[in-house]
Amino acid sequence: MNIPRAVLELHRFASTDTIKPKPNIHRVHCERDATDKNTYIAVATDGHRLGMVRWQVSAGDDKLPETFALDASACKTILKGATKGSFYTVTDIADGKATLHGFTSGAESSCKSSTCIDDIFPPWRKTTPPQNAVGAIGVGTIGLNAEYFADVTIFLKKCGVTQFAVRFDLPSDALSPVRIEYAGDEWTFIYVLMPTRL
Repeated sequence: MNIPRAVLELHRFASTDTIKPKPNIHRVHCERDATDKNTYIAVATDGHRLGMVRWQVSAGDDKLPETFALDASACKTILKGATKGSFYTVTDIADGKATLHGFTSGAESSCKSSTCIDDIFPPWRKTTPPQNAVGAIGVGTIGLNAEYFADVTIFLKKCGVTQFAVRFDLPSDALSPVRIEYAGDEWTFIYVLMPTRL
């Protein structure tokens, strides 16, 4: 299975907490879209923000699993030395684990991903606000965690994205989740971040 670089770049949103680790949130969780069997969704979260990438797979590839996980550390390792022409694949997907491959200028690197613990992952759909139609447009003030916002801009830059949308409800004092969105030809991205009070 070919996967976009954006899936690997999700590693920066996965948890790095080793003191009180939660099952599987130090991984990039991948699952088949229930409404489109040719679409996969990759999600990473640390409990404070969430990044999600959707991408298409080859039509009719029914042998692909419903879910699998990629170690965030494996994604980070594969991305070292990556160039604009690099591409990435996942093979040997079985029992919730997979082997991740990166190809750069004719060279190949690979890294095995460890087994997902009972395929447990936080109920991320409950924390993702629905994509509503554009409503009233106005001016508002909102506060965001500077480090978390910087992380998403780095993510987008690494993926070659120069323009993206930031959406939040007005009035901003409602503290509803902020969505940072990008829609490209090969993949789409949503980043969910809770604002802070000013």
